[in-house]
Amino acid sequence: MALRLSTLDVHFLCFISLILVSVIHLVLADDSQNDGVYIVYTGAAASSFHSDHIMSSSSMESWKERVIHTYSSAFSGFAARLSKAEAELIAQRPEVVSVFPDRVHRLQSTRSWDFLRSQSLVGSKQPQIPKKSNASSVSGEDVIIGMFDSGI
Repeated sequence: MALRLSTLDVHFLCFISLILVSVIHLVLADDSQNDGVYIVYTGAAASSFHSDHIMSSSSMESWKERVIHTYSSAFSGFAARLSKAEAELIAQRPEVVSVFPDRVHRLQSTRSWDFLRSQSLVGSKQPQIPKKSNASSVSGEDVIIGMFDSGI
C-alpha cells in the first residue's frame, strides 16, 4: 500500500521544515552574539602570567582555541573569545587586573587629504619646492607632521 501525500500535506511539511530551520538558526546566532573578543590584562610587561593557567582553571571547555593572542611586550595579558559571563568570571581572579571588550577603532582625521596636498606628491620622486624661492628659505615652513598610532 503506497502512501500518497496531497499537495496540502507537502506544503505543510515544507512549512514545518522551514520553521524548524529558522528556530535552529536563531538559537545558533544567539549563542554566537554572546561571544566576543575580550582583552584580559594581567599587569605590566614585567609581570608573569600564563594564559594557560587562567583559562584552564576557569572551567571553560576548548580554551586553547579561544585564546587569540598573547601580549608580552607593552603589557602582559591575552585576547580570547569569551562570553560576557566568562569574561566576568575571569575578571574575578586575583592575577587578573581587568577584562575589557576589544573594540575596533575607526581612523579619524582632523585634516583632509586636499589640505595636506597629498595628491601633488603622489608619484613624485623628490619633494616639490616652490619656484619662487630657494630651498633654504622654505625649510620647515608649512610643514605638517602627522602621527598614526594604531595602538598595541
